[in-house]
Amino acid sequence: MLVKNKMETKYLLSYLKMRKIIFFQILILILIIFIFEFFDLDFKFQNLFFNQSTKKWLLNKEENKILHLIFYDGIKILIILFGVVNLGIFIFSYFKAKLIKFRFECLYIVLCLAVIPSVIALIKSYSNVYCPYELEIYNGDKPYIKTFEKMSAWQKRKTTDRGKGYPAGHASGGFALLCLFYVFKKRKHQILGLFIGLVFGWIMGIYQVLRGAHFLSHNFMTWLIAIISMHFIYILLANYFWAKKYDAKN
Repeated sequence: MLVKNKMETKYLLSYLKMRKIIFFQILILILIIFIFEFFDLDFKFQNLFFNQSTKKWLLNKEENKILHLIFYDGIKILIILFGVVNLGIFIFSYFKAKLIKFRFECLYIVLCLAVIPSVIALIKSYSNVYCPYELEIYNGDKPYIKTFEKMSAWQKRKTTDRGKGYPAGHASGGFALLCLFYVFKKRKHQILGLFIGLVFGWIMGIYQVLRGAHFLSHNFMTWLIAIISMHFIYILLANYFWAKKYDAKN
């Protein structure tokens, strides 16, 4: 990284401290994902929310419209509005001098809210993993395929539709808010940023689990991808801003 003044040195030191926490989270999440993969914990957890007698999930869109409005549409709109506000502040920072100090943070938030869900959507299109409600075991018509498992020949003959249920897409917007960890510089505020991202991510993720749209491990993978993505976005953006400041001074 380019470090040219005291402020940038402070940013770098803050980044180095945060990096340890981020890497620790990544290692823990990788461990959790492999545990779910090899011990079939997804089914044990998912079975708690599926009624074998009625063949229904604990929650569904038709019977729980208000909950769907709050925890699916409403919370998504709230995150989008948050992104729009930050985009607006970033744009107006080029016209209002007093907003310049927020330029980096606002652009970083906007990029995380745009890039992380996009990365998740791209992976979903290639993962070929089905949602729980699509599976035969849960009254669907699709075979169960593990995350790191190839579809067998008979499974390919049985279904022609690719699975697009992994990782969890809905929760990606919530976990993208983990970027607030990098936005804040004081430790207590960084913890608050983590808390906000985890609360939004898991509220959105668990809602989808309760309606059979995702396994629990799908949300852990989204969490992992969000952490890795926000880490690299921060590095690239910080280098760009600092290099730009240096070029302007010279």
